[in-house]
Amino acid sequence: MFANLSIKIKTSILTVFIGILLSVVSTLLFINHKSNSEFALLTTQKIFDRLSEQVVNQINQYDLLSSNFINLSNKIDGIDQKLLVGTQPKILPVFIEHILNSNYVYGIYIGFSNDQFYQVINLNVSNDIKSILNLTDEGKWLIRKHIKENEKIFRYEQLMDKNLNQLSIKKIEVDYKPTQRPWYKQAIKSQNIIKTDPYIFTSLKQPGVTYGKVINQKNGSVLALDISLSKLTELLSKQHLVEGSGAFIFKKNGEFIGQFDQIIEGEKRQHQREIP
Repeated sequence: MFANLSIKIKTSILTVFIGILLSVVSTLLFINHKSNSEFALLTTQKIFDRLSEQVVNQINQYDLLSSNFINLSNKIDGIDQKLLVGTQPKILPVFIEHILNSNYVYGIYIGFSNDQFYQVINLNVSNDIKSILNLTDEGKWLIRKHIKENEKIFRYEQLMDKNLNQLSIKKIEVDYKPTQRPWYKQAIKSQNIIKTDPYIFTSLKQPGVTYGKVINQKNGSVLALDISLSKLTELLSKQHLVEGSGAFIFKKNGEFIGQFDQIIEGEKRQHQREIP
């Protein structure tokens, strides 16, 4: 009888001990988890604050440099000279120099009220643009000149190397009308520099914004500059994010602008290594 009572007491004591032990371990695990969660949240908040400040500063820099360029270019005499087949307008070197001095400009162009159009495209702004446009690797610049001929609009498209030597030229009929584009419509109604909301550039398949200003109200010419927001994605990729996390940029209305996802980028790099 006493033996059985001893066994029951020992069992009860062991049960109580195990219960206390599990309670202590659970409490410690909870405290550790809560501490780690709070630390992770604090770390994420700090990263978010720093990233937000950098993105805002980058966009402000885009605004300042783009506005300065447009205002300075507007003072050049004959900037909107008549477009002619076989000759380049004298503004070309100015466009090229600004693009070279900034690594985020996709293109600079002038649209006219008669729907003629002149554009210089930076083929170095994206790794994908040449394949999208089906261009050779030697090409560094794409110059598009829309000229009216017998009430039809033809695009003279020149592919140039880094020294502005012509690699190829083609002529095609187009129905592109700058006067129907949002950037032209906004600019022609304003006396100041306008900035569009982010939208997807057709050639880049990436988001960007356009700055524009009327440079000659009499003939309705508008100078515009396209900024690729892919540089914001590069900015996100350089951040020290929590392992396995991602960063995204949206407009106030929820429209997506840019992202960097560590998992997706890791899969891309793995896929590239597997390609023979």
